[in-house]
Parts: sequence; C-alpha cells; structure tokens
Amino acid sequence: MEQNEKGLMQWEKDFLISITILIIATIIAHIFFYQTAHNINVPMIYTLATFFISRYTKGYGWGIVSSLLSVIFINWRFTFPYFKINFMIDGYPMTFLGILVIAIITNMTTTSLNREKEAAVKREKELAKLNEYNKQINELQIEKEKEKMRSNLLRAISHDLRTPLTGMIGASSTYLEAKDQLDEDAKDQLVMGIKEDANWLLNMVENLLSITRIQSNGSDTQPHVKKVPEPLEEVVAEAIQRYQKRYPDSELKVKIPEDFLMVPMDPTLIEQVIMNLLENAWVHSGSDAPIELDIKEED
Repeated sequence: MEQNEKGLMQWEKDFLISITILIIATIIAHIFFYQTAHNINVPMIYTLATFFISRYTKGYGWGIVSSLLSVIFINWRFTFPYFKINFMIDGYPMTFLGILVIAIITNMTTTSLNREKEAAVKREKELAKLNEYNKQINELQIEKEKEKMRSNLLRAISHDLRTPLTGMIGASSTYLEAKDQLDEDAKDQLVMGIKEDANWLLNMVENLLSITRIQSNGSDTQPHVKKVPEPLEEVVAEAIQRYQKRYPDSELKVKIPEDFLMVPMDPTLIEQVIMNLLENAWVHSGSDAPIELDIKEED
C-alpha cells in the first residue's frame, strides 16, 4: 500500500514536471517563431525540453512520450499548413524521424546517467553505513580486549597480595608474642620488614587502581599499558630483593647487561612479572639447583 502511494506521488510529480517544461518550451518556441518568422529553432527548443524532462523524471517513458508529443505539436503548430497535421510534407518524414531519434537517444542517455547517479549515491550511503558498522565493531572489540586485559592483570596480581599480608601478620605476631625475648636489632628488622611489605602492598594496590589507565589512543587498535622509561637494573634489583626476602634459602644467579638501560615499562607490573617467574621456578622446579635469571638486550 505504501509503495503504491509512493508510486502515485512519483507519477504525479513526473507529470507536473513534464507538463511544466513543455509549456515553457512552447512559450519560448512561439517567441522565436514570431520573432524570426520561421521554425528553424523550434525543434531544438523541444529537443532541449525533452532533455530536461528526461533529466528530472524517473524512467524512460516520460522523455519518449514528450518527444512524440513534441514532434506532433511541431507539425500541427509550427509547420505549414498551420493547425493541421500533415506528415506528407516534402522532407518532413526525415525531419520527424531525426527529431524523434535524437529525442529518444537523449532521453535514454540522460535516464541512464540518472540511474547511475542514483546507484552511486546508494552505494555511498551503504558504504557509509558499513564504515559506521565496522567502527562500532572495532570499538566493541577494543572494549572487550581492554576488559580481558584488566581481568588477566587482576588475576595475575591479586594472589600476590596475600604474600605481603601474610608476612606483615607473621612479623607483627612475632613482635607481639616474643618482644621480651628479642633484642633491638631483631625488633628493628621485624618492623623494617613490616614497613617494606606495607610499602609493597601500597604499590600493588595503586597498581591495581591504575589498571584503569589501560586504554586505546588515536589510531591504535589494541589497548595498552601506559609506559614510562625506567632503569632496568633498579627494577630487577627490587624484584630480586623481594624474592630473596621471601625465599632466603633459594640460591639465585642473575645475569644482566652491563650497559645502563632505560626501558619503557610499568615498573610495578614488570617487577611483579619477574617475581612471579622466580617464585614459580622455586616452587615448581622440584630441585635445589640455583635459579638463573638471564636478562638480555635485543635489537
């Protein structure tokens, strides 16, 4: 029903366009006819009218019908004997055929160009919709990757929060239960251990909160951690110190480049990565052999 209404509205629109253009062409043709006293320019005027009708209407029909009506009207109004239809005038059949062929060819060419233009506009709209759809998909994928990375980081770090808490509880319990038997140096070591574990725990909590910094900037399609240049040696030394404090019986051999290296990283995350690697090697190796940490510089 809706399509029929649209078709009727288009038909009415095309009809009004065709009638209006033919009326304007007829007025102009009369002006030329009375000013020059001959009809040489009249066929050109109606051919141009047919061109505009083909340009601004849908399909081939209106242009072809207009060209036929134009040829008949030229014969009736602008060809002697006037106001009579006579196709047997010497030379007129060829003139009639020529005007009709030119009008039809012009109509078909113009209509074809209109259809190509409409198809191009339609393709452009579809391409715009496709680009918008792809953009939405990319945004969803990026958001999914960000959420996945957050989850992985939280899962990797959260279990390590228990260790400093356990150390703090153990040291504080020892201090409270045996403070009378401990000398000042032992007390200082326990308090220092609690302080170090508390500082590390604070850094870990801050790092967990900073996971929200994982984002995608500019044209990047992958979420990333914000990195700043940090001295590699200091980060490794801090991780080793924590490891040896936690596992004093573990023997560790470390190889690190002699050159001073500034590496873009999140130091807390990298320190935790090194700590996890060493801890896994000690816990799961099933051997008392020394653990080797070999850090190499690659081009």
